[in-house]
Order: sequence, then C-alpha cells, then structure tokens
Amino acid sequence: MILNKFKPRISLILGLSCWFFLLLFQLTLIVIEKNLNIYSYYITYHFFLGLSILFTYNYYDQKLKLVNPKNVLIYLNKTLKFSLLSIIPVGIIWIILFYILSGNYITRNVSVLNIVNHVNIGISLTYLSIIFTVYKRFILFDNENDLTKPLWKIFEYLILFTFLFDFVSIFFLSSFYYIIGIIVIIYGFILSFNLKWIAYISFDKKWKSILYIFIIIISLLFYVRIFLQINVTGIVIFDLTKSLYFMVVSIFILLYSFISILVNVFNLPTSTVFEKFQKEKLIARKVQEALIPKSLPNTEKLKIYSTYNPHSDLGGDYFDYIPLNKNKFMVCIADVSGKGMPAALLMSNFQASLRTLLRYTQNLNDIVKELNFQIKSKESGDRFVSFFIAEFDIKKKTINYVNCGHPSPILKLDDKIINLDQGTTLIGVFNELPRFKSHKIKYKNNCLLLCYTDGLLEAQNDLNEYYGDGKLKSFVLSSKITTKNINEKILDDLNSFKGNNTFNDDITILTIKIL
Repeated sequence: MILNKFKPRISLILGLSCWFFLLLFQLTLIVIEKNLNIYSYYITYHFFLGLSILFTYNYYDQKLKLVNPKNVLIYLNKTLKFSLLSIIPVGIIWIILFYILSGNYITRNVSVLNIVNHVNIGISLTYLSIIFTVYKRFILFDNENDLTKPLWKIFEYLILFTFLFDFVSIFFLSSFYYIIGIIVIIYGFILSFNLKWIAYISFDKKWKSILYIFIIIISLLFYVRIFLQINVTGIVIFDLTKSLYFMVVSIFILLYSFISILVNVFNLPTSTVFEKFQKEKLIARKVQEALIPKSLPNTEKLKIYSTYNPHSDLGGDYFDYIPLNKNKFMVCIADVSGKGMPAALLMSNFQASLRTLLRYTQNLNDIVKELNFQIKSKESGDRFVSFFIAEFDIKKKTINYVNCGHPSPILKLDDKIINLDQGTTLIGVFNELPRFKSHKIKYKNNCLLLCYTDGLLEAQNDLNEYYGDGKLKSFVLSSKITTKNINEKILDDLNSFKGNNTFNDDITILTIKIL
C-alpha cells in the first residue's frame, strides 16, 4: 500500500524487529517492576505495533503478487497452513494459562498477561494480514484494470485511518468511533461482492475453498475469544477487542468469508459448464502455443530472440521465423484485434494461411493481398490484424518488407535508426488494400531489427503517461546492448517506467541481429 518501495525481505525484517522491540519492552517492565504512565505506554506500544502491521502487510502483499492469480487454492492453502500453525501455539498457551494455572499468581500478574496478550496480538495480526492480502487478490481477480483497483486503494487507506484513529482515541472520548466503523464496514461490504474468482475454480475445488474459508472464520472467532478471556481475567493495558482497526478488519474478513461461502454453494450447479469451457480453452491455448517457434537461429551471422508476454491466458500476438533457403529467410509479427479465444483462433488461422501461401509464392505483395482477402471474407470486417513481414537476403544484404498498420519496427544501422513504416493499412478492414507499397532497404554492415506489438508502446506509468516509441528509440540508441539481452533490458526499462501499473495488452518483442 504505502511501503511498496521496500523489498519483501526488508519489510519482514522490519516488521519482526518492531514486534520483538515491543516484546522486550514488556519484559523490561517486569524486570524493573515499574509501569510507565498509561499514555506513554499506549503511544509507544501503538506506534511500533502500527509499524509492525504495515511492514508485515507489505511483505505478504508483495509475496502473494508472485503467485499465479488463477491458482486460487494456492492462496487458501497458504492461509490454512498459517491458520493451523498459529492456532496450535496460541491454543496451548490459552489452555495452560486459563485452565491449568487458573487462579495461580501468574494468571493474576498484569505484566505476564500483557506479554501473553502481546504474543497473541502478534500472531493474530499477522494472520489477519495474510487473510487481508489473500482477499485483496480475490477482489482484484481479473479486475486490475477497471474501477475496482482504485476503489480498493481507497479501502486500504480507510483501514489505515482506523488504526490512526485508534492511536488518538485514548486522549478523548469520541462519538465518531462507531460512525467511522460503520462507514468503513459498509464500504468493505460493497467491495466484498467482487467474486469473479469463484467462477474460475472447478467443482471439487469449490468444496475445498468452502472448507478453507470456514476454517478462516473459526480461526478468527477463536482469536476474539482468547482476547476476551484475557481481558476478563486481568487488567490488560492494550485491549485489541476495543480497537477500531481490529474490529473493522475482522468484520470485513467475516463478511467476505460468508459471502464467498454462499456464492460458492449457489454456484456449484454451474461448475460442470465452466469445466467444459476450461477444457476447450486449454485446447485452444495448446494450439496457440504450437504456433510459436520452438527454436530460433543463434549462429555467428544470425541471431534472433523473442519475448512473448500475453496479457490473458489466450493472447492475440503472433510472430514467426520462416527459412526460405541458405541465404533468405522471413520474419513476421502480428497483433490480432480483441482478446481471449476468438483472437487466439483468428491468430491460428492467420498463421496457417501464411505458411500455406509461402509454399506457393514468396512475393510479399501477393502474400499480403491474399491474407487480407481471407481475413476480410471470414471476419466480415469485425476483426482485423496489424501485420509486419520482412524478407532478409543475407547475401545481397537487403531487407524487403511490408508494414500493414503495425507499430513501426526499428532498424538500427550503426548509430542511425530507421522506422519501417512503408506498406498499407490493417489487414481485414478493406476489400482492397489502399496505398499498398512494399519497400526495400540495403545495408552495408551489421544491422539490428527490433519488432514489437503495441502493448509495449501503450504501457502507462502512474501519471498515465505512455511508454511510447520515442522512449523506446532513445533507449535503443543510448544503450550499449547485445542481442542476447536487448529484450530483457527493454522489459526492465518498461517495468521501471510503469511503476505499480499493470500491463493492459499483450507484449511481444522480436529482435533480429545480422552480423
């Protein structure tokens, strides 16, 4: 949320450090047998506890980003494991303290109770942080680019505000306690209806998710019961059950858990239909993957590297390498309009048509015209393809190309950059391609051709600025990069530029280096 600049490991260390500092703080009070002024105690404890929560939340938030968002049960499995690991030690402490040592001096010692309470607080708040980040992934599931993302960001800051409110509430009796709590809970309740993830899990996984979420509910109620027991038995200075932050987060988790269970139960009859759809999508994905070249040239004279980053399970980008003879080869890159299965199927048909045409002709004009005819006749103008194709003649050192409405590839000759933008418009829009023109370039020495799809240029940063071709050209010109790592370095530069934003489209990069 706020501490995203911190690496996960650093966040974990800082969070644990703050918690251990408070534990030593409690132990010191026992040794010196002196209690601080209640206000001094409260400020110190609340400040470092807040830092511990922030750092812990940041750690799990960043770690869970690395998990495939489609693997819903992985999130719940991690939560279940921590639930069991946390309940067991806390439960043992509870049994020993209140049932075995009941009435003993230890159970009447305020300092000891505060230490026990502190341990329980540390474990329970860590548990809450894990559940909160898991439910964040669920709410943002397949919603990263719509209104849900900024709405969730507001919710995070509202949660932070409740903790800050707890910090100052000791100094005055506020009538706003319940009003603020109700507002935040209602806001969280509205967000709780983002349950797209349920539609993406199979019948048997739905039952598992119901079981896991039920355990989450039981675990949370267990912690609340322990805190109530501690505060009834002795005077505990920091009462978590009276914390607005704890109340709001706990109620939000309970609400989302109950809603998830109900929707899971009512969604069970549709699971078989979804599983059939998933199988069909899996077949389409395998067909799509089969179209991507498994190996590319990597010789002393010719090196080709590719990077394919689909935005969804089924992307619409396509690239290919086709050897013609020992001196000639073709490369192409394309971007099919739309996303998902229709785009993937059109891309498959496009690749099959291109490969078939190359068996009969190598004339770029004829190839492009025939591809346009086939796409236009099948799709009736509803879908189109941006396309770039180039024929390399290593012996004659020529590049013959046609650009069909595709983002202009960058040809780097020495320290000069040329945009390969000659050609025509998008394929599949018009019956006859306007302004049709192929173009030939001759090179003397080494050359580097960088092809890409528009997902690269249209990536945005936190200020809604586009990466753009200008930044890409500047990066290529200014960087002393080799073919082997150029794609990787471009993506590194892109990730640094976009910040916390997500990619909105497929990104494909194809680099050709002739030595």
